[in-house]
Amino acid sequence: MIKRCFFLSLLLAIWLNTVARGETTPFTTTVNGVTMTFLALNETEAQLGLGMDRAIAKDYEGSLTIPATVMNGKKTYSVTRIGQLAFNSCAGLSAVELPATIQYVNSNAFYHCTGLKRVVVHDLSAWCRVTFANIFANPLFYARHLYGSDGIEVTDLVVPDDVTAIGSYAFAQCGFKTVTIPGSVKQVGSYAFYGCTSLLSVVMAPGVEGVNSYAFSGCASLSSVTLPEGLYRLGGFAFYNSQSLSEIVLPSSIGVIASGCFKQCKGLQRVISHIYRPFPLEPEVFLSVSPVCSLAVPPGTLTGYISYGWTRDVFGGSMTEEGDVETNFCVENPVVKSFLDEVEYPSDDYSFTRITDYIHRQTDYWKDQPQAVRIEAPLTTEGETMVLQTLKDGQLVRSDTFYVGQKGLDIWNLTPKTRYDYKLLLPTDDGGLKLLAQGTFTTQGRLRMLRIDNMRNVRDIGGWALPGGRRVSYDKVFRSAELAKSSNLISAKGIKELIDFVGIDVELDFADTIYSNYSPVAGLLEHVHGPEYQMSAYVGAIGSKYQETKNCFDRVLQCLREGKKVLMHCSDGADRAGTLAFLIESLLGVSESDLAKEYELTCFYLEGEGEYRRHRTAYYRDMVEYVKGKFPAPTLKESVEQLMLSFGVPQSDIDDLRLLMTEQSEEAMPHEPETDGTADVNGDGVVDLNDVKLLMEYIATHNNGK
Repeated sequence: MIKRCFFLSLLLAIWLNTVARGETTPFTTTVNGVTMTFLALNETEAQLGLGMDRAIAKDYEGSLTIPATVMNGKKTYSVTRIGQLAFNSCAGLSAVELPATIQYVNSNAFYHCTGLKRVVVHDLSAWCRVTFANIFANPLFYARHLYGSDGIEVTDLVVPDDVTAIGSYAFAQCGFKTVTIPGSVKQVGSYAFYGCTSLLSVVMAPGVEGVNSYAFSGCASLSSVTLPEGLYRLGGFAFYNSQSLSEIVLPSSIGVIASGCFKQCKGLQRVISHIYRPFPLEPEVFLSVSPVCSLAVPPGTLTGYISYGWTRDVFGGSMTEEGDVETNFCVENPVVKSFLDEVEYPSDDYSFTRITDYIHRQTDYWKDQPQAVRIEAPLTTEGETMVLQTLKDGQLVRSDTFYVGQKGLDIWNLTPKTRYDYKLLLPTDDGGLKLLAQGTFTTQGRLRMLRIDNMRNVRDIGGWALPGGRRVSYDKVFRSAELAKSSNLISAKGIKELIDFVGIDVELDFADTIYSNYSPVAGLLEHVHGPEYQMSAYVGAIGSKYQETKNCFDRVLQCLREGKKVLMHCSDGADRAGTLAFLIESLLGVSESDLAKEYELTCFYLEGEGEYRRHRTAYYRDMVEYVKGKFPAPTLKESVEQLMLSFGVPQSDIDDLRLLMTEQSEEAMPHEPETDGTADVNGDGVVDLNDVKLLMEYIATHNNGK
């Protein structure tokens, strides 16, 4: 008796507690003539169905509209969930319309709804974000036909560009013919397009990073798949049993292909891999593909592929190195790339920062340095060293040597968005060079960080997007931390890289530290330092110390006119160098959001400095507000122009800076602002080829000293 009373008391306590939370308040209401059962989850949200029971009568027939909101007495609830087995075995249900408020559908909610022929959604972006507990939670599994609120069936799916991930099971068994996935989508969920037997082609834009398990499994008609550069992971059985797929091109960025990925793709006859760093092949990735399936890999890598299990047991056809297979290498640091791609700051709002989301990510590499281009070497026992020549437009850019026995050589400091040729050479006894391999690669990415031995925070200020489809020119102006700091004294190897390969001509030293009278590169290139070049930072640099700032600006412009590459630095490369970079890039038209990100990039070098060097702090914010307050204008670019004119900088110098530091670009960093006419060189109101021609003529004239 005592045990029974205790048990009843426990049940009562649990019931009172859950009622107090508003989580177990069932109610029934009639919507559009249909009686439905709901469960109040809290004060504002409700679930359709109580869980483990149907939400409507089992014998219901016809179409059903699930409401976005529902009332119980005087309370209004947003319908955010559909409970487990909510429509279990409702075979007469022929169509269902779902609101954008739905966030979660529990397991087997639409199990055995065999009569479903139509699913209507009002917000495709919201649908991609719904969490389905399993494949039978999604009504599309039976219906196969997706309709928009306009009543038109979606046969060619274009995922909206505000979607960042496609949820698991989102479109399983849907009857699409084509699917286009934008770069905003980072992950394609497990089973997202499972069993889409009508699907013919899939195109993924650069930006997609992962395709998860079974995402396109069982797509029997799928014959064309475009995998983008930047894609890193293909999940297990991602394309399992997609039997019409005849060719797949693997981008160089892929680092994981999980087991069974292309298993039972019986029509697969050709695999073209741009992966320059082969990795171990997981079990059954290509099991039961066409018996004549061939493999083509970049030059100099086949031995590596074979050593990792990409063998003739897997590929019954030819296995070849193809010189015409152009490889793409992303030279952007992965964490920095994520920061640039994902963060957007509104103008005039300096109340927050996003950099903290990225600088604390755990990595085994420095986040202020780039990724390398890796050229693999074919296995050989001849000679002691090999020579790697890198060429651009037929001209030798750099020559590197490395020992036989190394798998390959990492090349640093190449320019993004540039096509290079290379030759791998073996010295011969007679003093000549024997050609071992050659090929072509293209560097991807936008921001150009540099790796200079024992030197930090080095980057090209080029690459940022400008109005009119232009960008800030690469390979002209660079910024960095001090070359002579006791903790980071540039090495002989670093000096060679900086001068011989990057090609720096002038060191513009803003520092006023104990190292100011010493430069480790003095005598090797022009060293500019002195009181007139000792810049202050932020408001000081554009207020009381404006003359020194003008002197530094004038010297950078002089270097540009003379065709000299200039490296400007202070102690950490953050404040004084950052202030001049801000002024130059503002004059060129870099957006306010991108200026903030350019300033914050130094945080990847100085990770432990709290709130310093973040655009929310007084250092940066006060400078921007000072310029805008002193020289009000529609854009920050115009405000900074008025500031520089007040320093005594002629308008002709500002115009020259814009001519010398901008170039046409199909893809700049990280977005393309709308044109405001500032790129209109000849003043005819149109940005066209004549502008480009004038620009080229101007540069050629000044480079020739005329």
